[in-house]
Formats: sequence, structure tokens, C-alpha cells
Amino acid sequence: NLIHTFSPCQNIQVTVKLNWAFPLNFSHAWVDWNRNGVFEDTERTNFPAFKNNITSANILVPSDVEGNFTMRIRNVYHFNLPAVGIPCGDFPGEVEDYSIKITKSCVDCNGTIAGTAFIDKCNRCVGGNTGKIECVITSSEDSESNNFITKIFPNPTTDRISIEYSSGKNEDIKIKIVSTVGSVIYAKNHQINQGLNAIPISLATHPQGIYLVDVENQSGKRITQKIVKN
Repeated sequence: NLIHTFSPCQNIQVTVKLNWAFPLNFSHAWVDWNRNGVFEDTERTNFPAFKNNITSANILVPSDVEGNFTMRIRNVYHFNLPAVGIPCGDFPGEVEDYSIKITKSCVDCNGTIAGTAFIDKCNRCVGGNTGKIECVITSSEDSESNNFITKIFPNPTTDRISIEYSSGKNEDIKIKIVSTVGSVIYAKNHQINQGLNAIPISLATHPQGIYLVDVENQSGKRITQKIVKN
């Protein structure tokens, strides 16, 4: 009982090869897509006639299924016509069952088949062909001093970002912004008050691209987050 993994909306190509077969041997495949324990006619795929002892067929994985399913392949000898198209029963021939695993739905959050859009941390559908970029909500807690960054926004940005930082005490933090080629475009210490602080930083004079924002508190706790400037 082998397990084969497939993706949704993908064709499962099944090939039946016999040591010796009549052209009128019949092969069928069923997949119990609704998991009701019954191989139904609507779940059946008919194979074409054997040629050189081989026949092949494609089974399309539905777009809305995920998980483990049972696939049955049955070959019926040509002189057992009453058994043609029947998944069960005591008829001469061969029957094999397989476990197949479908990884995830192929319809993304934007309704695109085989798309790559996904739900980000802000509960928005982004990526793929949405034209939207993943938002950033970062939370990194320092158990000793109860300090953490709550948010860097907007992301992407056109001119400035704001860093929300909550602290359990008055302290200094270091903020550094670096380009993807390693150029430091911003480096400054900020005095933080106890409670929630908002730190605005202008990127208006810097070119479009991807930057890394690095924040370090007095305890040495650091967090680095990617931002995009359009």
C-alpha cells in the first residue's frame, strides 16, 4: 500500500502494464474523493484499450480536495464483461489499492487555480497576481525587560516608515537600516520612554528597493525585518 503525493489540479498519470493482455482487457481507476468509503461511478476513470500490453490514463485531482485518499485500479479480463466498470466483486482479474496524498488546495486566496497568493499576517490576500506585498507585523519579546517591537509600517512604503516599540522601562535602543548591498542608510540611537513609542524614519531621499531594519535594545535583544520602498 504505497503512498504517492500529488498537487491539486494536477493530472495523476496512471499506467497499467501487464505481462500479457488482450486488446479488449478493461482497466479502470477510482479515487474516493468524497471519502465515503464507496467507489462511485463519478469517481471512475476509464482506460483506453491495451496496446503492446500497456494502457495509460490521466486522473485530474479536483481543486478543492486535500489530505489522504484511496485509489483503486482494477483490470478485468475480456471474457468477464459483467465486471467491467465495477470496483468490487469476485471476478477474475487484478485489483490494487493505493494511498494518495493531496498536499493542499490549488485555488489560492485570490481565486486563481495553481496560484501563489496567500493570506499574510494582516489577514490580507497578497502575492501571486494580486499586486500586493506582504505586510509586516513583528513581535519579539524580551522576557527580562518586557520590551518588544509591535509593528513596522507601512510596508511597502513610498517615503517613510514608523516603528512602534513598547518598553517596560526608559532605555536607549539602536536602529539601523541597511540596503541589500550592505550600505548603511540609517543608524541612530533613540531614547525610549516606558510604554508605547512611535519612531518615524524618513526614506524619501533613498532609492527604491529592499532594506533591512535592525533594532537592538539595551539587553542585546535584536530583531531584523525586511521592508520594501516603492
